[in-house]
Amino acid sequence: MTERYFVVEGKNDEFVLKQLLPDALLKDTKIIVASGHSSGLSIIQTLFTLTPLPISFFFDADTYSEEKISENTQFIHSYLKKSFDNSFLLFPMKPEMEILFFYKRELLNKLLDNPISDDLWQRSSYEPCKVLMELLECKRRDQLSNFLEKKLTSEIVQELQQNPLINDIVQAHIDTSVVNNNAIAA
Repeated sequence: MTERYFVVEGKNDEFVLKQLLPDALLKDTKIIVASGHSSGLSIIQTLFTLTPLPISFFFDADTYSEEKISENTQFIHSYLKKSFDNSFLLFPMKPEMEILFFYKRELLNKLLDNPISDDLWQRSSYEPCKVLMELLECKRRDQLSNFLEKKLTSEIVQELQQNPLINDIVQAHIDTSVVNNNAIAA
């Protein structure tokens, strides 16, 4: 049974969440793949009219600027004109979803079976997708999940799940579930 919806900007984002979020969170979650940011907002608007379930939007912030991220989240809230009862969570990934793979350098080296250079490690903080594509020798972004799927072991996934960003996502959904369950019980 679906207890919540996750809306993501693309297939790679869906892959990352399915690989890195705990099964306990994903088992009752329906992930909807949009074709970009605007499409995601449109899908969320539609979901608000169709379901009272919690909705989370995962999107690439494309920046580290807290000011720009704040402006974007304010825009999203005003655009959606939230007048529904759904719990709504925003997860701007700084700068993009692939940053979740750059949690620890040793872990990335293990994933790649190769040490990452200092230059690429530094670049990864502001271009994680490009760096990951370069390291995995992907020509297109849509190939990334195929390459990662071959490399990700359960041991590496467990270590990646220790990432504070993953923990924040899980905790936010635990908190939302508690609030929603209390509202239902009242």
